[in-house]
Amino acid sequence: MRTKNTSKEATVAQYIDEFLKGRSPQSCEEFRSRSIDRQYSSIIQWRRSKRIKESTPQSTAEIIDTLASVSRMIANAPEISDADRQSISDRLNSLHQQLDEYMERQRTRRIEELEQESRRISERLQELRGY
Repeated sequence: MRTKNTSKEATVAQYIDEFLKGRSPQSCEEFRSRSIDRQYSSIIQWRRSKRIKESTPQSTAEIIDTLASVSRMIANAPEISDADRQSISDRLNSLHQQLDEYMERQRTRRIEELEQESRRISERLQELRGY
């Protein structure tokens, strides 16, 4: 029977080399001197951050390419039942709504930035004019 600590040790052993890649020998030595619990915690946090980074698009072109891929998948599907069509349609509608909400948040954020910039400009103008 595997214990929790054995599982942590296995996880650390599996990922430690990749985790320490590119770090200085002193940094590697310091990390290896930590307890298994601390090593495990650091590696799990690093893996979580890595997964988030890998799933975050670097540009809108990646999103568009993914959607084009989905389009090809639909075109090449052997069969799509009415229930599956409804499910796909619901997901597409949800994506559309999510995009609209994102664009609205972006517009609101930009308005706030411009209003702050306008206030800073007004304050600076007043300073320069001596008011």
